[in-house]
Amino acid sequence: MAESESEPDGLTGRVYYGLHLEQPDEEMVTVIVRLPKATGDSLNQQARRYHISRSEYIRRRLAPAGQ
Repeated sequence: MAESESEPDGLTGRVYYGLHLEQPDEEMVTVIVRLPKATGDSLNQQARRYHISRSEYIRRRLAPAGQ
């Protein structure tokens, strides 16, 4: 689905550098998650496909639709 240019996937569109989800009046928090190496490798690979950082890829995947 993500490879299709016509299907919305929540990962394409305008590029935002830095914390694109940051709200000016909202405090940002750091969340640390331990994952199996295979999962981390998969996240890295997916982020590379979109030319974004792993953190940015995870933020976009976790963001509610429309944000």
